[in-house]
Amino acid sequence: MFKKKDKQITIFNNGKIFFVTYDKNKNFSVIDSHSIDNFLSDSFKIEDINEDARYKINSLLIVPDYWFGNNTYVFQSKKKSLVEEFIKRKLTSEHSDLPYIKYFFDYISYETEQKEREIYVYFLQEPDSFSLHKKLVEFDINPRRITTPALLWEQKLKKNIPDFHEGGKAFAHLLSSECFLCFFLHGRFLFSRSINLPASRDNLSEKLTTLTYEINQSIYLFSQKAKADIDQFFLLSSGEKDSQELSKLLGRDIKELSSLDADLKAVPKLPESLDFISPFSVADIGPLSKYPYLSHRSLKQELDWKPVQVVGMVIGIILILLLSVESFILWKWHKSANPWIPESSMIADIDLQQIIQEYNDALDMFLKETERISIRENLVKIAKSLPDNVLIEEIAIDVDTNPSVNLKGVIRATEPDSFKYYLSLLLNRLHEHIQGSRSVRMQDVDFKLNEASGTGLEYQNYSFKLKFNLP
Repeated sequence: MFKKKDKQITIFNNGKIFFVTYDKNKNFSVIDSHSIDNFLSDSFKIEDINEDARYKINSLLIVPDYWFGNNTYVFQSKKKSLVEEFIKRKLTSEHSDLPYIKYFFDYISYETEQKEREIYVYFLQEPDSFSLHKKLVEFDINPRRITTPALLWEQKLKKNIPDFHEGGKAFAHLLSSECFLCFFLHGRFLFSRSINLPASRDNLSEKLTTLTYEINQSIYLFSQKAKADIDQFFLLSSGEKDSQELSKLLGRDIKELSSLDADLKAVPKLPESLDFISPFSVADIGPLSKYPYLSHRSLKQELDWKPVQVVGMVIGIILILLLSVESFILWKWHKSANPWIPESSMIADIDLQQIIQEYNDALDMFLKETERISIRENLVKIAKSLPDNVLIEEIAIDVDTNPSVNLKGVIRATEPDSFKYYLSLLLNRLHEHIQGSRSVRMQDVDFKLNEASGTGLEYQNYSFKLKFNLP
């Protein structure tokens, strides 16, 4: 909750991984990029990443559409636990060569016109996707969400096309050297294609001819997969007459998408090197936006519970405020019923020296209290120091004779070296935020590996205990 609020997104495209951030004006900028082969190599270290890209909240990872698969199953139960176990068994049996696929999926449950319940499942299916995710986790750049351009377009088209959920829809994003084709059925992504176009910018006719052939092939593939036809076709292009020319060649009506979204070209764009998703703004891909995505199943549980935790904290703060107001009212009532200063007729009977002494004692007590260590302030500093993979189970703060903090928690790590990295990161952050914690060294920490703690992909749980003094 108290982690540094700077956010970034990670994008994989054309064999390269990009680290993209945005400022308070919602302008995007690429702060670092690496080839995927170099990034996944054993020799690549976190120090090779631009410092501005480290230790930030990685809110989103965008990967190519073909890294995602999707399927539809008939399943009558609505119970979440039964649905998820059914999906895990299905994915494991259908993709036996991908043992980690059961940790990266999500689904939509719905009822058909025939009153049957079906589940639309989308999942990671590219082997490199699991390696990339593992590397990002090791570098503490764990993506909270994973999605694709087609799923982002699915959400954007839903907002601009009233009947998008009905029938089959096709969408084309025409760029200078390629065209992104995407097909949807009943408002859900079915498949996509990326078509390379002739390099010449002047020969529009050649580009449209190539595009027409590929679109016709894709429409045929859609009819085979969906057992339905395309009832609407949309185009986003910088050319004013592209939709008209393409309509003539295809023999079907094509609607220009920019006419449906007046703000489409008015929002800040991603850099030109990532122009395939340039129409998307922070409102489309920011942490508060709504779009289909998936997360590692353990992380998704944490994200699902986060709103509940926030509501609990808000309720707790409200109760503290109410109790504070009540305490203040009772204190005021007590003062009025038992005034400290007596009536003027009794002032003569009071020892003036005693009043001064009591005043001095009260002042000394007040000054002593103001010098006491703030528990709230130190809790905030500890929370700021926690990496994503560190969970605190118990905090004990002693503020009396020897101010100190006892921490008990769990570090989720892929291997001993990864555990050592996260523990070192925790100690360094404690040193940074709390001066008195400089006395803590790696050898002062007690830890052990919990039994049967792994999820099968990244994590093993290491329990740890440490103590450090407060300044």
